[in-house]
Amino acid sequence: MTAMASTHAYRIHERLGVVLFEGQGALSFETWTAVVDAALADPAFRPGFRFISDRRHMDASRTDRRFADATLFLRSRAARLGPIRWAVLIGGNDPAYTLVRATAVLAQSSVVQLEPFSDLDEALEWILQVVDDEDFAELRDWVAEGSNPYK
Repeated sequence: MTAMASTHAYRIHERLGVVLFEGQGALSFETWTAVVDAALADPAFRPGFRFISDRRHMDASRTDRRFADATLFLRSRAARLGPIRWAVLIGGNDPAYTLVRATAVLAQSSVVQLEPFSDLDEALEWILQVVDDEDFAELRDWVAEGSNPYK
């Protein structure tokens, strides 16, 4: 399943229980919340699915710094989310890395376990927890097939 808002979209891998958010350019808080809400309303979504936000193709110079608001937003949807792990893929020089780290501390008391990553494989291992080689390869290929679909 896929939905789009502006140049930002989500996809759901039903078998592995993963939601991938991806896009290009600047991502406003309003666009992010709209895309998250669309994913949560998708019939393929189930509480407890894991999340990956791929920010590697987003404009770091215009990063929306409302990560504390994001934590509050996710808490307000806790019943629909269930306990989740959320990996944020960030380019090596993205100033959002530090902000995501700070948000992870804020999120510790919520249902969200949030971690920033600059390496896709590390993010996937963390998301899957127990790494099955076939599941890992399938998820890696699935993420890569949509990588920067807005070129």
